[in-house]
Amino acid sequence: MPPKKSSSAPPSAPPSGLFRRSKELLSLAAKVGQKELSSKISKFASNNPALTHSVNKLQTQLSQAQLLVESLSHLRGAAMKAGQMLSIEAADYLPPEVIKILTKLHDSSETMPYQNVEEILKAELSPESLSKIENISTLPIASASIGQVHRARYQNHDIALKIQFPGVDKSLRSDVVLLKNIAKAFVTIKGKNISLDELFEEFILILEQEVDYLKESENMIRYKNMLAQDPRFVIPAAFEELTSARVLAMSYETGLRPSDWLDTNPSSEEREFFAKAFLDLYVAEFYKFGFVQTDPNFGNFLIRPDQKTLVLLDFGAMKSFDPSFIESYRGLLKTIVNGSDQEIYAYTVAMGILDSRESKECQAAFADMLRLSVAPFDAQYKTFDFGSSHYSKEMNQKSMNFTRLIQFSPPPKDILFLHRKLSGLFRLIQSMKVKIPLQDYWENFVSV
Repeated sequence: MPPKKSSSAPPSAPPSGLFRRSKELLSLAAKVGQKELSSKISKFASNNPALTHSVNKLQTQLSQAQLLVESLSHLRGAAMKAGQMLSIEAADYLPPEVIKILTKLHDSSETMPYQNVEEILKAELSPESLSKIENISTLPIASASIGQVHRARYQNHDIALKIQFPGVDKSLRSDVVLLKNIAKAFVTIKGKNISLDELFEEFILILEQEVDYLKESENMIRYKNMLAQDPRFVIPAAFEELTSARVLAMSYETGLRPSDWLDTNPSSEEREFFAKAFLDLYVAEFYKFGFVQTDPNFGNFLIRPDQKTLVLLDFGAMKSFDPSFIESYRGLLKTIVNGSDQEIYAYTVAMGILDSRESKECQAAFADMLRLSVAPFDAQYKTFDFGSSHYSKEMNQKSMNFTRLIQFSPPPKDILFLHRKLSGLFRLIQSMKVKIPLQDYWENFVSV
């Protein structure tokens, strides 16, 4: 194993003890409360209550969100990951200035000193296995909220070692519960009567999977077998003898990040090939196998243009869907196309997507938004232009109209992470600026 770095002081390690982490999160919550209190005092003290209320409300939201980013980027782990999820899944339920600052979490994380990496490897792996690992990189080649990745050699194989930050698994539930309480305050500020309990329970279920690297290794093997017959997709090989709950070993795979690949100005044929590969992958995941990788991060893909293959990475955020749910979802799509507003409303209430207390105006806005969401599959489009901004702008307007009217409906937990994947997929293909006929997808997988 390589020597420890000594040329510069390592970054401060995040608190791993339950008491210390709880103390920091409680301190964060107290700061948020203090900001709220200051706003209220200022409002009453001002000679212009209406104006002061508006200004203080905005300042409070920004201050609270900034405190979240500063604390969560240091704490990492479940708190930071849940904050990242919140910026995506609850974007329609929180003030936009809060979402803008929370989005910074996607680009912010600290790394763990190599000394910690050595300690974890010694604690998790047998001396025999550890002795066979060579040339571990002292610096991580990738880092996220829950762990970081180091390159190494093992029995003549280039491997990637994913190593979890200390204490992440133990603090998961307490971190998420504290973050949920802060998020509730944001929802209240926006004047909504929406419960986030089921949303955060779904966060916990996914996060409990993500911090279990043994489970992720199983997911990777299952996924590899699932797509074995399609040569377009490459899934890393798992090294089970080097894997534990906190260490995941897999083959090291190369390729271009989607953004780097697009910077090479690929041909329209090449862009269309990979766009269709992404669409086919989603269709296979959900409609054929009911086993979906739900993380929308573009960094989970590598493109090999010369080989015409996609490398798929990160199998922690997997979600299984049983056949009955897939059929219900097909029924929903058919109802959106063929049903009246009332029929769409009844179907979505039955599926737990829309709360029955929503106003008639809200119901109509929801139906309007859903119809536009499936419009690209309509026969009137010979091809759908993913590069056009017109559809995105219209969809955004209808979403904002629905968001303005919604009062009771939380993000639907059963399709939350499925639509998370869909939104990421749409953004990715949109960045490719391709025109693709979509009718076959509808006929083959929705109208069956």
